Amino acid sequence: MIDKPEIRVAEHEAAHAVAVCELGMSLSSISLESSTSGVTGRPIRGYCDYSCFPLPGESLKDTCTRKAIVAYIASAAEAAIYGENALAIIAEQDDDRERVAQCVELLKAEGLSDAEISDWKLEAWEKAQVMAREKMPAIQSASRCLVAQRELTGDKVKELI
Repeated sequence: MIDKPEIRVAEHEAAHAVAVCELGMSLSSISLESSTSGVTGRPIRGYCDYSCFPLPGESLKDTCTRKAIVAYIASAAEAAIYGENALAIIAEQDDDRERVAQCVELLKAEGLSDAEISDWKLEAWEKAQVMAREKMPAIQSASRCLVAQRELTGDKVKELI
């Protein structure tokens, strides 16, 4: 029997993967890691292995926006699926918040003001929420497949979306 936390982890990673593919990044794989210490052996963690390079002619800000959307979309998708507060979900996602924080540091180094960075984060967050709603069928398809197979290649995810 598949438990709810396993499905939720799969949905989270599938959301990242769908955004990676939609935003022109390179997806290697998504996977679920099983617990070796617990009795159940159920997944406790998921991974989305991808690379993001600037697109031709793309500004640093635009590259960072794509990265932030990938980070934010998983929480936005979970909120849409479970009817929960997306901000509360992202507050618990240390990895995703760290990816956004890295972009913030890059943008500060480029000379963006705190107000500009705040606006940038809000714009990325809103884009992630829209993408999560629009791509929900693909997210759910990829998550079901991930639960069944434990790991999906980037090519397999692209087939599903």
